[in-house]
Amino acid sequence: MGSAQLNAAGVAAITPTLAAGAYEIVATYEGNANAIGSASAALACSGTSLLTCSGAAPLLLMVALATTQTTLTVSPHTAAAASPIAFTATVTGNGVTPTAA
Repeated sequence: MGSAQLNAAGVAAITPTLAAGAYEIVATYEGNANAIGSASAALACSGTSLLTCSGAAPLLLMVALATTQTTLTVSPHTAAAASPIAFTATVTGNGVTPTAA
């Protein structure tokens, strides 16, 4: 679907155009030397003429290195098929500021 660099606040966003259908979308952060990677919970999007997305509970991974948490949001939650939908991934760190890997 796409990738984006994290900004200074740990946020990355893409705006794909999705056709009608069903999608399961997950944001992943690969990590770096100071922070391990993480993945968001799946966002489910489906519809024929309108796409509706729901979900976005964050997943927190904990290990010896600093942890990260990746959350995924969508805007708008409902859009006409083939209309742009913005997916925004936010990565936060426990003790460090995540940077692009």
